[in-house]
Amino acid sequence: IIYISLAAVFIIRCLDINSMFLSFLAGMVLVVYPTVTKTFNFMYAADAYFLAMLLSAVAAWMITKQNWFFRIGGGYYLEFRLEFIRHISLLH
Repeated sequence: IIYISLAAVFIIRCLDINSMFLSFLAGMVLVVYPTVTKTFNFMYAADAYFLAMLLSAVAAWMITKQNWFFRIGGGYYLEFRLEFIRHISLLH
């Protein structure tokens, strides 16, 4: 749940949500979404999948920044996330 909450923070910053209520609502939607609750049935892989979700949120946040350094870094983060998911799928 820590990975999901950190991903919610980066998604809220990426979408520039300033309302406390909407921020709370966005975090709750991420936690109680049916796909997330189904992933908890497979606890042996849940942490890796949610880490990949966090890496995707960080990459999206970095790409939305105006600095070119962040945009390039976000692209590398996204590529790292894709390789991470590929290695997880090979292990299972």
